[in-house]
Amino acid sequence: MPELPEVETVLQSLLPILQGKTVNSVKINHPQVIGWPESPLTFARELTGLIFRDGHRRGKFLIFQMSGERRLIFHLRMTGQLFYQEGFVSPAPHTHLILVLSGGGAVNFKDTRRFGRAYLLRPGEEKEAGNLERLGPEPLDPDFSPNDFKDVLKKRSGRIKSLLLNQCFLAGLGNIYVDEILFRSSVHPETPASRLREEEMDRLYCNMRTILREAISGRGTTFRDYRDGTGQAGDFQGLLQVYGREGQNCPHCAEEIRRKKVAGRSSFFCPRCQKDDSYDPDSIGECK
Repeated sequence: MPELPEVETVLQSLLPILQGKTVNSVKINHPQVIGWPESPLTFARELTGLIFRDGHRRGKFLIFQMSGERRLIFHLRMTGQLFYQEGFVSPAPHTHLILVLSGGGAVNFKDTRRFGRAYLLRPGEEKEAGNLERLGPEPLDPDFSPNDFKDVLKKRSGRIKSLLLNQCFLAGLGNIYVDEILFRSSVHPETPASRLREEEMDRLYCNMRTILREAISGRGTTFRDYRDGTGQAGDFQGLLQVYGREGQNCPHCAEEIRRKKVAGRSSFFCPRCQKDDSYDPDSIGECK
């Protein structure tokens, strides 16, 4: 699933191309990818003629400010790709939505699994875009301080990996970067959040922001599906230290990296660098 660095990379690669372009026509090949309005025909009719003004990322959502106070929002979910193509190109398989733009190019929304969604919102319709309204703080927000992070952690008893994956706690983190953050911080994924020491929380905060920035600079991680807004793969996969490296040697201590199910996800960790300090905490609900 594209996580914060991948979604940010898609935004940064698309926005300079799209700003000022008008949506001349909309082709919907699979109506189920339209999350709002309820009628795909309404989505197509109301989006046609709108102009891309600006854009930003919120968690794992791509949000484009359109003319007429409308917002075009994409949630890529597991296998979604949003990319621009110049001129007429026959759409690739699994392309479910095509926005033909002024100047002859097009934005394509491709999704093998069809879990991704596109929303066209008027002011006040935020609740119609999945869990957008319930997202937690942005990990890279300058106003999100170490003390803010620690204050929330101290109130929770669930396992740290479950908590970091919870989009209502922090927006944008996913399995890849949570494993990397925990490894660099020497914290086992099953450690109860309430039992983290002060220095461990400081490391988690610092490494979270550092790794996310590094991954954005590396244009994200590509194993299979992820591509940026121009169709290019990411480069950060070569810098991952534990994720996907089961059976390989830890880059710090040469211990064999292990994989274990935590919070329903495959979790990669070093049993020597990340000591298991877990117990059986109450589970916490996930805001997926």
